Amino acid sequence: MSRKLNRWGLVALLLALVVTFGCGGGEDPAAAQTANQDAAWSELQAQQAELEAKRQELRDLRDAAAQQGEEPAAPAEGEAPATAAADPEAEIARLESEVQQESEEFYQDLVEFINAAGLVEGEEPTGAVAEAIRMKSSEDMQVAQEYIDRGGNYRQAITIYETALSVDPNNAELQQALAEAEANRYMSEERFAAAKEDMTEAEVRAVLGAPFHANVRPFPEQNVVAWFYPVDETGSAAAVWFRQRDGGMKVYKTNFREVVKEGPTVVGEAPEST
Repeated sequence: MSRKLNRWGLVALLLALVVTFGCGGGEDPAAAQTANQDAAWSELQAQQAELEAKRQELRDLRDAAAQQGEEPAAPAEGEAPATAAADPEAEIARLESEVQQESEEFYQDLVEFINAAGLVEGEEPTGAVAEAIRMKSSEDMQVAQEYIDRGGNYRQAITIYETALSVDPNNAELQQALAEAEANRYMSEERFAAAKEDMTEAEVRAVLGAPFHANVRPFPEQNVVAWFYPVDETGSAAAVWFRQRDGGMKVYKTNFREVVKEGPTVVGEAPEST
């Protein structure tokens, strides 16, 4: 993964949120409390807008970097040819760092705002607090999807979804995201069939998803790399095999039954070179 996903530690704050749904109310006058809450909520909304703008900038940079290898479009008459960024990778890394830090700060501010509301267990949150809980759920989904997209870590993503649903149980988007993660956690034969010979790593990632980092296994002796995808809870796995071809890593073999529990194939056993 190109960057650390440190925000998982912040998800633990959700557990504190769940257990602190105790008796609410305070001694401050209601008007003062409402004014403070309104000001804090406005600040959170502005913070979210700024963060989303930066996330979009990062997405645009990543898309541009992914298309660098394609033939650039000819400039219109009278236009100067487009010039590439001096160091797009450095710019992406800088933005990733900023987005990560600002996301962590925003998430923590959201949790603190919700905790400060003094929610009472069993009572339905309303107003800005209800919106903040829904906003936090959206952040949880982004974190979970990042674990899936960039590291194939469905187990971590499922835990995030389940924890978020303990606070926002009626969120249909969260429920759907959890269902999809559970459905895709193990590779199906039908889904695996989309991986074809001569595909690049990026193309395989697009159709099968990213493999979990521990399931990417290089075999230097044969000069090949295998991506293993679990097919069930027993440890059986499908595999996509890559080798250098035409200037890049390309698929030369796929096998849905590469690793079969109790079977003759050993996890990580490389095929004979041809």
